[in-house]
Amino acid sequence: MKKAILFLTLCAAIAAAQTSPEKKAQPKASAKTVQKSVPAAASAKPAPPVVQLLAIPKEAVAQTDGTFKYTDKGGKRWVFSNTFFGVSRMEDMSDPSAPPPVKQAAAFDNFRDDGEVIHFERKTPFGPLQWERKKAELTDEERTAIAAFKPAVKK
Repeated sequence: MKKAILFLTLCAAIAAAQTSPEKKAQPKASAKTVQKSVPAAASAKPAPPVVQLLAIPKEAVAQTDGTFKYTDKGGKRWVFSNTFFGVSRMEDMSDPSAPPPVKQAAAFDNFRDDGEVIHFERKTPFGPLQWERKKAELTDEERTAIAAFKPAVKK
């Protein structure tokens, strides 16, 4: 036990001696060598640049998906969004003259009306997907899709 403690103490002393910077003994200045003093400003390291946190500009326009669109003075368009890590900024690559995306038709291929319940069916690569919904719970999109789908079924 004594040997282990002595060994650990010796290792700690050696490690401390290696990591601590020791000042080397400077030789005495002789008449032949003259040491020049270095100005304090030249020896000081420059301060690291201060990082400014990114903020959403006041002129940015809020979008429905939670992002903000902004055009800077140079005409560059940016998209800002809030993330867990702070504000994120990306260049807006979308075409401003493009029309907004068109909503797709109903997400079903066929339906069957059974009184208060409507049965839907959609073909998928894994086989038909079937679900049902009460008429009172239908969304506006489903109602319009059913109204548009019925004339085709009756023909």
